[in-house]
Amino acid sequence: MKSILVLLIALLSSNLILAQDHYITNLYEYELFLMNPAAAGGSKNCSQVNVFNQKQWFDMEGSPTTQILSFQTGLTSQFGIGTYIYNDKNGYTSEIGLQQSFSYEIKLQDQLKRKSYLSFGLSINAEQVKIDESTFYADGSYDPIVSGGIESGWGLNANTGLLFKYNHYHIGVALTNLLGQTNTIFDDSSEDSETTDFHFHGGTWFKLASRDLYVYPELMYRFNSLSDSRFDINMKFKMPTYNDNLTLWSLVCYRRNMVSGYGKDLSASFTMGVNVSKLSFGIEYNQSLSGSSSYYGNAYQAILGYRFNCKENKNGRVPCSFQDLIYHGIAPHGVKKKR
Repeated sequence: MKSILVLLIALLSSNLILAQDHYITNLYEYELFLMNPAAAGGSKNCSQVNVFNQKQWFDMEGSPTTQILSFQTGLTSQFGIGTYIYNDKNGYTSEIGLQQSFSYEIKLQDQLKRKSYLSFGLSINAEQVKIDESTFYADGSYDPIVSGGIESGWGLNANTGLLFKYNHYHIGVALTNLLGQTNTIFDDSSEDSETTDFHFHGGTWFKLASRDLYVYPELMYRFNSLSDSRFDINMKFKMPTYNDNLTLWSLVCYRRNMVSGYGKDLSASFTMGVNVSKLSFGIEYNQSLSGSSSYYGNAYQAILGYRFNCKENKNGRVPCSFQDLIYHGIAPHGVKKKR
């Protein structure tokens, strides 16, 4: 009986780790290409490497942990690439994966005060999932449905997306899990199929006229055929200081489930960060707004980034999104254009 209970926990962990795939796309607030491959290498002025490390449920043994290493750069004025490697562990289940994204940008309009671009993106993902059952018989019990070893399987998937940029506005759509469930470890008929997720997002940026503060509002709506829908509101702030090599930034995010009626609150997160020359560092605190927070607690995440091969403004005082538009001669009120 105990072995069956442990097996149920393992199966639950495997389902939860599939949900962790959504966690990776949640990081679009830091790097948009993680959700929409059309944004890969979107900043033509800089290449960037980021490292993410998240820990959840500190008081629970085998609680979820995730590590991600990402890289993106613009190869030419039209082509960009983005790569990330992830390692995720949840209870008895672990997953490692690699995703490679490619983007191609077309200039639609090129006038003095009107610039518009359309980007296409495609990404390929390879993953390996393992379920460790080697400790299930520690009490001497036996169950024929438990192998007592380590089961593993490989799978491939693909994502695609479109991104339209007009001056300092952008909107996009992305489709993830285009191939459904292909991992051999989940080929049993009792396993739920993995559906394609649709992401719609849009945002802009502006500078407060009376203050040296840049603001990035962003909205995202996600849904799939399982009626799993969610709405996000994000707001990022970036404030240069009197020191040319020091910039402060923060990020506030609110997520709400929109499954039925008016939905339910999911979580709110707050990140404080600092850019020192080409380095960026931030700490995120995620407060669960659902009932599970009283049982499992909340999550913390550390973000470390490095920008290099920068063509403009190497000290990072002006965000990369501004750098590209300033380079093309477009800037909102209060931001100096490139001469």
